[in-house]
Amino acid sequence: IIRAIGSIYMGIATINLVDKTYMILSNKNLDKDIFKPHSTGSIEQLKDIFVNVNAAHKYKDDVLEFINFTTLPDRMKDKQMISMELEGISGRWYTCSFIVEKKDKNGNITDVLMTISDIDEIKHKELEVKEKLKEAAEKAKKEPGWVHFGIGNIFRIFIGGIADGLLEEGIMDKGITCVETFDYDVVDKIYKPYDNLGLSVILHGDGTREYKVLGSLAEAVKAQSADPVQWNRLKEIFKSPSLQMVSFTITEKGYALQKADGTWFPFVEADIKNGPDQATGAMAVLVAMLFERYRAGKYPLALVSMDNCSKNGAKLRESVLTMAEEWEKEGFVDAGFIHYVSDEKVVAF
Repeated sequence: IIRAIGSIYMGIATINLVDKTYMILSNKNLDKDIFKPHSTGSIEQLKDIFVNVNAAHKYKDDVLEFINFTTLPDRMKDKQMISMELEGISGRWYTCSFIVEKKDKNGNITDVLMTISDIDEIKHKELEVKEKLKEAAEKAKKEPGWVHFGIGNIFRIFIGGIADGLLEEGIMDKGITCVETFDYDVVDKIYKPYDNLGLSVILHGDGTREYKVLGSLAEAVKAQSADPVQWNRLKEIFKSPSLQMVSFTITEKGYALQKADGTWFPFVEADIKNGPDQATGAMAVLVAMLFERYRAGKYPLALVSMDNCSKNGAKLRESVLTMAEEWEKEGFVDAGFIHYVSDEKVVAF
């Protein structure tokens, strides 16, 4: 087994945590004078040599913590392997891993394999992609071009996946601004903690899985009028002349304003009475933002429903016009705004 995995790694050492010793089993590219095959010594010597010879200065503290052999058994409890990436003194990138080799009869780890692998080419590609995604996100924040309402799983994987491909091909140069009108925890627990990155997992017919990190989601905003910071940010986005399209995956009921008997849903009735500054429902939020865009310069915009329902564009347009007209009756918007959202040469559906 050691011979087999030796072809994969630059270097392999076996470490006895009980005796606190090591032995170099394989060394392909590391310094042969320091890491001679079959050489042995104390694990403290190995730690000092590894840190001083291989780790760039800015990573030394992290590497020291990672290869702390005193805490290693606890950190590897219930794990078969732990790894960390580090930049070497030469500027090349490596992965250092510990793999459980032996345990005693009580299940305590006694021996581990320490492996070093060269990931320089892959890491530099990763850093290059990260930089491009960062640029795309920053550009979307400064000059938003595409806003999407309804930012759940279907959006992230399908629409976000398409956008990610367009970014990779250079067809798009900025990410999507993601807006949530209903479940604000999506923003707080799924987007922000993970830097707005998504993970696409495709299960193929033969049982294999394909994984891909999606970086097309530039920013996540809560369409919450009760939150001044989020609400004002949404206004800034819709006032931007660069904005070209607003798309939707909010399900068919997201466009509904009335019950089967023709009366308003309670939240819609409240939105009509309270006006744009206190909008809560998806359609009220949208119309409130269109009003901001109208007042900022009557900029054109495409509103695109991507929901799987018959005449989705017509449903969206009907709801937008209905809400706008009700607000005109209440004195919240003027006749010019009604003309703005009704003119499909300016606001297209």
